[in-house]
Amino acid sequence: MAGIGFQLRTLLSRDSYAGLLGAYGYAGVASSGPWVVSIGGVLAIGLLATGSVEPPIRVTQFLVSITWLMSASLLLTGPLQLLFARFVADQIYARKSERILPNLFAALSITTFAGGALASAVVHTAFDESLACRLLLVANFVVLCDGWLLLVLLSGVKAYRTVAALFLAAYLASIGGAAVLRPFGLEGLLAGFLIGQAGALFGMLALILRAFPGERRLSFDFLDPRQAHYELAAIGAVFYFGVWADKAAFWLNPGTSEPVFGPLRYSIIYDLPIFFAYLSAIPAMAAFFLRLEADFADRCQEFFRCVRDGAPLDRLTRVKDGMVGCVRRGLAEIVKVQGVTMVLVFVAGPAMLRAAGISPLYLRLLYVDTAAVFLQVVFLAVLNVLFYLDQRKAALALSALFACGNLVLTLLTQRLGPTWYGYGFAASALIASATGLPLLSRKLDHLERDTFMQQPLWPPARPAPWGKRFRSLVQGRSPVVNTPRALIAIAVVSVVFACGRGSDPRATSATSSVAGRQLGLDPLPPPPIGPICEGPACVGDHVESITLGPVAPPVIPSSPLGPTPPPHLPVPLPSICPITRLGMQGLVISATGNEPSLQAIQQALGYHTVPFTTWVATQNLGQLTPDKLSSGCDSKYQGVILATGDLVYSPDGGVTWASALSAPEWLALRSYEASFKVREISWYVYPGTDQGLNPPSGGVDTNTTPIQAHLTAAGQNVFTYVNNSNPLPISLAWTYLTTPSDPAVTPLLVDDAGHALISTRVNTDGRETMALTFDSNPYLIHDLVLAHGLVEWVTKGLYLGEFRAYTAAQNDDILIDDDMYQASMYPGGVYRMTPDDLDATRAWQVNAKVTTANPDFRIAYAFNGAGGSDPDNPDDPLTLAVTANSGDFQWINHTFDHENLDNVDYAFAYAQFDQNIKFAQAHNFKNFSVVNVVTPDVSGLKNPAAMQAAWDVGIRYTITDTSQPGWDNPSPNIGIYSTLVPGLFHIPRKPTNLYYNVSTPDDWTAEYNSFYTSYWGRALSYSEVLDKESANLLLYLLQGNIDPTMYHQPNTRAYDGTRTLLGDLLDTAFGKFRAYSTLPIISPDEDVIGKRMQNTMARNSSGLTATITPGVGVSFTSPVSVEFAVSGICTATSERYGGKCITNVKVEAGQTVTFVTL
Repeated sequence: MAGIGFQLRTLLSRDSYAGLLGAYGYAGVASSGPWVVSIGGVLAIGLLATGSVEPPIRVTQFLVSITWLMSASLLLTGPLQLLFARFVADQIYARKSERILPNLFAALSITTFAGGALASAVVHTAFDESLACRLLLVANFVVLCDGWLLLVLLSGVKAYRTVAALFLAAYLASIGGAAVLRPFGLEGLLAGFLIGQAGALFGMLALILRAFPGERRLSFDFLDPRQAHYELAAIGAVFYFGVWADKAAFWLNPGTSEPVFGPLRYSIIYDLPIFFAYLSAIPAMAAFFLRLEADFADRCQEFFRCVRDGAPLDRLTRVKDGMVGCVRRGLAEIVKVQGVTMVLVFVAGPAMLRAAGISPLYLRLLYVDTAAVFLQVVFLAVLNVLFYLDQRKAALALSALFACGNLVLTLLTQRLGPTWYGYGFAASALIASATGLPLLSRKLDHLERDTFMQQPLWPPARPAPWGKRFRSLVQGRSPVVNTPRALIAIAVVSVVFACGRGSDPRATSATSSVAGRQLGLDPLPPPPIGPICEGPACVGDHVESITLGPVAPPVIPSSPLGPTPPPHLPVPLPSICPITRLGMQGLVISATGNEPSLQAIQQALGYHTVPFTTWVATQNLGQLTPDKLSSGCDSKYQGVILATGDLVYSPDGGVTWASALSAPEWLALRSYEASFKVREISWYVYPGTDQGLNPPSGGVDTNTTPIQAHLTAAGQNVFTYVNNSNPLPISLAWTYLTTPSDPAVTPLLVDDAGHALISTRVNTDGRETMALTFDSNPYLIHDLVLAHGLVEWVTKGLYLGEFRAYTAAQNDDILIDDDMYQASMYPGGVYRMTPDDLDATRAWQVNAKVTTANPDFRIAYAFNGAGGSDPDNPDDPLTLAVTANSGDFQWINHTFDHENLDNVDYAFAYAQFDQNIKFAQAHNFKNFSVVNVVTPDVSGLKNPAAMQAAWDVGIRYTITDTSQPGWDNPSPNIGIYSTLVPGLFHIPRKPTNLYYNVSTPDDWTAEYNSFYTSYWGRALSYSEVLDKESANLLLYLLQGNIDPTMYHQPNTRAYDGTRTLLGDLLDTAFGKFRAYSTLPIISPDEDVIGKRMQNTMARNSSGLTATITPGVGVSFTSPVSVEFAVSGICTATSERYGGKCITNVKVEAGQTVTFVTL
């Protein structure tokens, strides 16, 4: 790929906007330069002549005649262009470039005499114009015919800049000549155009004479049936016919066109919309050209080298997959770029038509033509690749399909009327593209087989090793061009030409090297060492599916409460039980079951994994009797939580208020609490005498007026972990302002005015109660901050369960490439971490441990060994860095190749798991366990073969995606056992809106805003995205949510040399968490997470009896063997977390285990 591909890669390697814009600009010049210059020159002549050439119709005649001359010359020379281009390619490959010039002269003689004879016959019989005018028409036609042949030759040797510069100079000459000669009317304009065209013709001929020295004679070897590929001539004829079929149908139809010049007609209603549509295709052509020239050529050359050198099949397949990936990314570039362009056309379409003087009634035609041109770009891209693969028959069939479809469907739509104009062209392009894409896919799938099957069993009589099949693969990329005229020819013909140049990079023809230097081409750089790209992204697949995290916490409305008469207090009686026992579970009582505060209570107990029973009073009227609460001296509960104070509710929508418990029920509850010294929390109260509070002085809607609350000294003793150096904002919750009316009330949380927001009270009957005068729900920060302290208070710090702040950040895909959202910003459209990225992440992690007081925090990487060091690339820098620093991170099996496991068989799945395990073991990964896996794209969980293979290889824990139906936690901090393989455990993992395919702030904000601009009402900045997304992580931290969170290796790219997206996000989330809490953030391994979930689930289903004997101890009995966590019991092996003890207790079947708690 001498010259163009190297230049594009050089521009892209600068990793700057200037380099990127330069690459796109260069690609645009290479793909569309001559055409843009040609059209610009012709239009400039037309504008220059307007108002100065009389009559004005002469200007229109000039423009229409040039259009017809170009189309007719392309149709006439199309077959010869392709045929001759292939001959030239063969001669360069065979190192016989001295044969090119004699055959070029012969080909030019054919086009000159054939074009001259045809033009003379038509002009002199159909045009009633001056002799000078007719001669100029003939001369222009002959020059155009000859020019296409030379242009395709120069394009084939990649002299794009030279050709574009030559055309620019030639058309400047045309404009100058027309300006001088315009007083002569049409003849002057035609003469001016001829000056430029002749200048371009002789300029190109001079370049060719310098590049390909040879004898100045005629030779017709290119027509020799023994070496000519006449199917290429057929392709040229059919293709150009198809390109012009719809235009000609409108020109020749009297109902859709007007006569202008002799037999020449034009269709203003079709010509200008299609012209604007073709202009809109230039960005997509440049994007596709950039992608294939910058990437595809390397893969082609590597494929040829593999075949020539007898490389193993797996290596050949991998390189072929890289070629496929380039094609897919190129097609994706077309879709993205042309999609944006189409939107711009749709927006600016009315103004474009007004400027052109066309009725807005034809706006729909512009839109249809724009969509049709987009489809034609896709079709031409398919043809380009088919020419690379030397699939001439397939290219001919597709071209014929397009040509026939375009003609027949255009004629049909003309009969249907103006409403249908343009749909024939669009439908034919759609049919050709829809047929070509699967055809191309099949050809690529069978490339290795077809390559070897089509080789001769015995060496040919003349040496041509691999050449004929591989010319189309080895010389880089041909330009991908989709234009209504000249560059359409270049697009297809230069592909064939490029496909015919030399294959063997070690055998450099002296002649071709000289030619390249003389044409201003750069030398071919040496092939890169080692893999260019690894993983599915390298074959054009999306490595992951985009899964969205929650955009923001739900907003649950908060409602005020109303006063009710306080329940009667029981008469204190001496206890008849010398010893009482409390069951280790909570009792949650709700009035209606619909209170937001009830959801907050259940969530708090759930994330502490505390067993509890919910009693909905209005659904069990009058049934809360003493036997529901205790049996003799045994209490069934250790704490009571009321969703609302006095269990108040409104049966009529807020008109009246009542308590959901009857007087006997209140008496039973209060007597039980007094007898067993069970604490009670009212999670949301209307202040009154029952709480020892004065009636509220006011109610505050904190949606508009948040309250800044502070802990009192007593409150700091209860909420020991809360960062009291910062106020706790209470917002989005109805709040009552009150003060104590009873000296036995102790405020714990107050506002700036001293109003009691949380208070405790020791009642006259000995009961201990707590009241909160503000509403809560599961998503409010104040509730999440306080929930841990509330659970600790109501249980007196001793309970079944455990609580920690967790961040288990799992980063998938390390060692392979990920396809990127803004693919054009990345070489190959992919990104793979570098050793510098890993070092930056390590440094950030060390700093995060220190500055946020999280010594047990670390991130995990899920790795794919196929992208690491292997015999083909033994010294991969990233693999070496990962191996040297594996002790700093957790490591999780992500399968060897990152293949989707939904439909694979047992053997394939087993090999994927096993190879990756062996890779980790061979590289001595620390912090790696065989039992853990993150399946690619969270796939295979419903595939029995894949899950059985996972189990058999030793895997016990997989992860799910909680955004997918059926894979969320059944309840907080609980997982899912596989229904396919008993014992295999699925850990729910939360997706985030830090997507897998972004590595810079610009990437992330662009993709985030593509999803959520309508949600937020505007596009957000990077800092705003961080703020929104970290708010979700803050909820998980405050909840004590143990689920891992999902990220990917591009998220840990050091985008500025130091900072990473993941680091920015977690720093923001940690900063918010530290504003409220001093609890350490820990990062358990995947199997530790799974084990904790399993223990909780086993405890809940075991029939465990857990009993507290106040002042004595706590005992556990179970009919089955079970292990579980208990908070508040301290032993020599207990975990110390946040000033608390968490102890794992194991009870064998039928055994009783007792701990003394004096």
